[in-house]
Amino acid sequence: MPTRACTESPPPLHWTGTTLEILDQTLLPAEEVVLELRGTPDTVEAIKRLAVRGAPLIGIAAAYGLAMEIAREETPEALERAAALMAGARPTARNLGWAVERVTAAARAAPDRMADAAREAAEQI
Repeated sequence: MPTRACTESPPPLHWTGTTLEILDQTLLPAEEVVLELRGTPDTVEAIKRLAVRGAPLIGIAAAYGLAMEIAREETPEALERAAALMAGARPTARNLGWAVERVTAAARAAPDRMADAAREAAEQI
């Protein structure tokens, strides 16, 4: 998971259009380090190790993590596999489950443009 040190306080979350930058909350307040998330595996890892905290931020990160994964492999099988992994990152986190369900439903509803529909759903969240 790529990181970078910060010279000024970064926002807790920034969507670049291809990656999600998240402030690693395990290092605060001593250090401000930004994690660059690229898909489901690293987003799940960040959520599990509490680098991403707070219900709203967890939901947003999960939505983008799933959308990035679908952009990489735009198939129903990849969607189901990634959604299950993401939902398992923190099974009791309601915002995470809600976000995964919303992005998954959007992608399923648009089988000819799954990646775009997933990204649009993530952006709405």
